[in-house]
Amino acid sequence: MKKRTMKKLMRVAALLLAVCLLAGCSLIEIDESKIIVAKVGEKTITKTEFDESLKNYLALYGYTPESSDIQEQLPEMKTSYLEAMVDNLVIDIKAEEMGFVATQEEIDAAYQEAQDWYDEQFASLVEIYEADETIEDPEQHATEIIENHMTTYGYASLDAMAEETIAAIPGNKLYEDVVKDITVTEEEIQAEFDANVASDEETYAEDLATFVQDYNGGMTLYWRPEGLFFVKHILVALTEEQQDEISTLRAEGSDEEADSYREEALASLDAKVAEIQEKINAGEDFQTLIDEYGEDPGMQEGATAYEDGYLVYVGSEGLYMDEFARACDNLTKEGDISEPVATDYGYHIIRRCADLPSGAIELSEVHDLLNAKLLSSKQSEAYDEALQSWKEEMTIELFESRL
Repeated sequence: MKKRTMKKLMRVAALLLAVCLLAGCSLIEIDESKIIVAKVGEKTITKTEFDESLKNYLALYGYTPESSDIQEQLPEMKTSYLEAMVDNLVIDIKAEEMGFVATQEEIDAAYQEAQDWYDEQFASLVEIYEADETIEDPEQHATEIIENHMTTYGYASLDAMAEETIAAIPGNKLYEDVVKDITVTEEEIQAEFDANVASDEETYAEDLATFVQDYNGGMTLYWRPEGLFFVKHILVALTEEQQDEISTLRAEGSDEEADSYREEALASLDAKVAEIQEKINAGEDFQTLIDEYGEDPGMQEGATAYEDGYLVYVGSEGLYMDEFARACDNLTKEGDISEPVATDYGYHIIRRCADLPSGAIELSEVHDLLNAKLLSSKQSEAYDEALQSWKEEMTIELFESRL
């Protein structure tokens, strides 16, 4: 009888254990620092190391592993990040094999760089907080802000920042060793240039609007369509309140009311516009008048974004206010100046400036840029090939299921 009871108790205990395991009960406290998620030869990456590194990486973009809006992508993200950590471990192993280490001078420089960064941030923040009467202790507040920033990005101290820089030095030396003999030929630069010219011509020949948008966006453009020219204007602006009221009325579909309101508001600018016209007729320099009267910051002397003016073409409505664009259409040669043009922003007096030369740009304008671009591409390709060969030499195991 006693044996049957004991057997029954053992079966019940086994059943309870099975149920508990199925339900996700934790009878054993797992030490994640002992869980290996990847091996490269004798080197390992533990789950603790992986989780901490991933957390710091996600923090750079304002996320945590628990962020709801990345949960769908998180499994794939974890796998990719583990592969990247393996690559870094391979690089560390290879750099060690080849004897690349950080020198004492480089180590000292890394610590100094971290301290310089801290001092610069601290001084800047103290200056800001001293101007804020609501902050009682600007230095303490600055210290807290910097420390919170460091914590967010996974740095427990300035030393930790420096040590991350130091840890990367051998790998950087390995990279430099791999790419040290890579060069770019003039033939390669010419071929890249010719390909870019052909591509831009195909893209922009029938699409001037996109060209203007890309030009204004600061893109390097290798070919330019015909018919583009620059204009500058003196803007005598309505007040922000008046502009907002006009915009609101138009958004509500009340264009007639907006036009009536605009006409009344523009009347207050007539005297100033007449004064400007008088000076233009007297031959005063247009840029000087822009600086004196103009209220468009993009036209002021030193406004590098539009140093040459706004790029337009005949029929550029849609890129600019229709009235402004149509006025530009009527400026047929360099130096032509429009009558005052009314828009929802105020009055514009527009001057046609230089044409944008059409066709391919000169290779000399982009030679150094192309050389740097091609060199970087060839170096990256060579390094990727070297990394792949190192990985093939090593025994690598990934345990994605443990992530």
